[in-house]
Order: sequence, then structure tokens, then C-alpha cells
Amino acid sequence: VFIDGLYKSIVKDDEAFCKNWYLSEKHIKKMHDAFGCIGSHAYSHSPLARLDKPSMREELSCSKDILEDIVREPIFSLSYPLGNKTAVSQELGSTAMECGYRFAFTMEREINRDNKHPMLMARIDCNDLPVFGKSPIFQVVNGDWCRLTGEPSAPKWFCNAE
Repeated sequence: VFIDGLYKSIVKDDEAFCKNWYLSEKHIKKMHDAFGCIGSHAYSHSPLARLDKPSMREELSCSKDILEDIVREPIFSLSYPLGNKTAVSQELGSTAMECGYRFAFTMEREINRDNKHPMLMARIDCNDLPVFGKSPIFQVVNGDWCRLTGEPSAPKWFCNAE
């Protein structure tokens, strides 16, 4: 209720707001044609691991179907909404694979050393990088990535719980 009231006090015209702040289907198609970069983020931005399996499937499939209708090609990538330990699970990764995704990203900030867990990929933020990042958390030592502490960098959240 609070957020709805705040939104309505700031945004007077929903259509104009959406036109100014969201990509149109034409823009999505153009980006995908040029860069092959469109992936899913689920439908309602819910923390998917908290849902039952049928609801997970609905969230994953609905978004995928909509995007595939727009780009006229299969959508294979997914970035989990929220992407943290409470919003992602191995079951969710399996469900995403069943829905046709080939790889998916969590919000775990690590370096992927292999492709053993394509549905539970970590990622880095540009700000995490040495030299260019505002707050680097990684460094390269002897040609290998590690944390600033010297600890080896590799995903841990889900990949060690096989």
C-alpha cells in the first residue's frame, strides 16, 4: 500500500512512464538480432526458490514464451530474480533446465572455473574487477583469479552441495 501510494504520487501517467523507462518489443527484438543478448528474468520477479514446483515452472515458462514470441528464437539464458541464497536452489536450477534453459546466473559474486553447474552460474560485477572496478574484490596472481585475501575464487553457494 505504501509503495503504491508513493508510486502514484510520483508517476502521473503509467503509459508515459513505461514508454520512457522500459524497452518496447521492437527494441527487445532489435537488441537480440544485433547481439543475441536477450535472456529471461522470470515473469513476476518473485524469489523463485520459495515457490512450489508448478509455480516455478509457470514463472520460468511464461517469461520464456513471451520473449520467444518477441525475438522469434529460443531463449536459453536466465538470470534468477534476486539471485541470492534464499531465492535460488538446486531444485530451481533443475526446473529451469526442464523448461528449456541451458544456463542461469545467480548473484553469487565469484569466478566460474568450469561449466559443471550451468544452471547455478556465479557472476561478477564490473565494480569487482581489478584496475577498473570501484571496489575490487578480485585480483590476478600468477595468471590466476583469486579474492583480494588470496583465497581461490570459485562458486560455493550451491555447487558444493551435490
